[in-house]
Amino acid sequence: MIKNKKIVSIIQTLLENRRFFVEMDGRKSRWRLQKNGLPQGSVLAPTLFNIYTNDQPEFDRTRRFIYADDLCLATQSTSFNAIETRLTDALSSLTNYYTENSLNANPSKTQVCAFHLNNHQANTKLEIIWNDQPLKYDEHPFYLEVTLDRTLSFSQHAMKGKTEYSSAVWARSCHAKKVDAELNNACRIVTGQLRPTTLPLLYRTAGIAPPDIRRQTHGSTEKHKQETDLRHPLFDHSYPRARLKSRKSFRTVESVQPDQAASHRLELWNTWDNTTNEAIQSPKRTTSVRKRTAEKRLGDPQQSKSKSWKDSQHTAQMETETQQRVPMWQPESNNGPHPI
Repeated sequence: MIKNKKIVSIIQTLLENRRFFVEMDGRKSRWRLQKNGLPQGSVLAPTLFNIYTNDQPEFDRTRRFIYADDLCLATQSTSFNAIETRLTDALSSLTNYYTENSLNANPSKTQVCAFHLNNHQANTKLEIIWNDQPLKYDEHPFYLEVTLDRTLSFSQHAMKGKTEYSSAVWARSCHAKKVDAELNNACRIVTGQLRPTTLPLLYRTAGIAPPDIRRQTHGSTEKHKQETDLRHPLFDHSYPRARLKSRKSFRTVESVQPDQAASHRLELWNTWDNTTNEAIQSPKRTTSVRKRTAEKRLGDPQQSKSKSWKDSQHTAQMETETQQRVPMWQPESNNGPHPI
């Protein structure tokens, strides 16, 4: 119970005597009284909704992940039939809860997907019915601005994702570098730098850490929250054994406190900026490297000449030497023969 009467009065003012109308094709409906629901755009609305739905049922061998009005149910099994049975039972329990609390379920916007590495069952689809309506099976579901796929490689998200939202989840994917090209182009537009500008100079000019370093820092702070925050969905969660080296969770990175994220990011940036690889060498150094590479590819010009050309040069040299050794004589004159 809330003892502060002022807070109760504020909430009452927010909820009671609220009216609305609908406008469509330039025509407006009459005003109607809102009997339930919360005003959209209000600061208190998400908090009040979380309080109202905080007693949603929990299920055996099925986890739930709640963000505002988005609910995700997840279960794990070696059999597709067992997964379908568990999710169907969980949705039936939710139907009863929604009916008792004047909430409306929307099966048409509900999607199902199976995540696994068994390529032989890649085309197997889950068949789940909720309120006598079959749920849509989506191979690439879109959940909280992140596009998922069957193997959780996040390839589809990297192909069309141009932001770093939820990068702690997909930053260690082998497809994460696909996002960097768009971020680099955006940084060039902001700073006015041309395409030949090296990445270290580009991000030093912009005063922004490179994308990979920002993602590393985000993952480190997320791991700290997962280890210390009781409200984190993965707090005290036992992780299964990793099956593929390419699947790395943010729990594999170093844990960093949020108040130390800036210094940690700066440290990684300085290390990356001082790396002596060809990508960040000065233009003069890069030119010399390219020149040596071209010479190595083409070889010595004297050695690359054809054999016929060498034979002709050798013949001309022999003729010159012969002419120098054999004297040439002119016809006799009054003073006798003499060499030229």
